[in-house]
Amino acid sequence: APPLTELLRAPLMQALVSLLTVGALTGVMLTLQTVIHSATAALLYILAVLLSAMAFGLSASLAAALLSSLVFTYFFI
Repeated sequence: APPLTELLRAPLMQALVSLLTVGALTGVMLTLQTVIHSATAALLYILAVLLSAMAFGLSASLAAALLSSLVFTYFFI
């Protein structure tokens, strides 16, 4: 089996990790939905996209941004 660092170099794997991060963040924020304002949720999604861009680059961050915008609009607006 290839090491984890080699697996994370694959663009599809990077996008998957970014999408899973947004999904996990959404799950946490939905459990705290009564105390989280929508502006706070938006900033947390922006932070997830920013970290994705720093770690994996453009394609993974675009996937995270698209999912973040859809999930934010559906659950928090």
